[in-house]
Amino acid sequence: SSASLGAITKRDLSQVESVKDKDEFYGVLLGFNVTVPTDIGEYCKAKGLKVIVHDVIYRTIEEYESYISGLKKEIELRELASLVRPCKFLVMKGYTFRQNNPAISGVEIEVGKIKSGDPIMSREGKRLTIVKSMKEGQDNVTVAEQGKQLAMAMDDITIGRQVQEGDFLYTDISEEHFKKLKELKKYLSKNEVEVLKEIAEIKRRENPVW
Repeated sequence: SSASLGAITKRDLSQVESVKDKDEFYGVLLGFNVTVPTDIGEYCKAKGLKVIVHDVIYRTIEEYESYISGLKKEIELRELASLVRPCKFLVMKGYTFRQNNPAISGVEIEVGKIKSGDPIMSREGKRLTIVKSMKEGQDNVTVAEQGKQLAMAMDDITIGRQVQEGDFLYTDISEEHFKKLKELKKYLSKNEVEVLKEIAEIKRRENPVW
């Protein structure tokens, strides 16, 4: 957005701040063959401002490109963490601790990752409930990953009616989340991509254009 000669000043940094507020990809100050005064460096740390300075100009550009690549990945992973991820899990036989209010059952995560608050559907695509809470041993957990066996609490269902021991259940992914997951599938495992396809096939039985 601007360029100048001489030492870096707080006025330069105020411009970086204003640009960063609009687009963090461009909120960066690049310097070639200049020094960063101590007070300026401390100000940058306090405000979380990115300053890249080198005596060789191509190294400045290389570090900037690396920074942008890392920032893009960080933003994508933040978005991924907010989505309902593909997950397939087993309601284990012989581990019904409470039938309802809430139903509490031992489950095994076959593929993917599930977190508290995620919606759950049947193999037929019917929305059943959400993950109310999970417990691994004596510890409460908010996320469960592939291979884990733990107790899951679920409201508004009765084990033995809507859900049977031995059933496989899935996360109920919305169409909006499905589209975003497709864009971010490079961060999903091969097995997660396969379960995502399973979920899409289930959804398309009711809605061919899902």
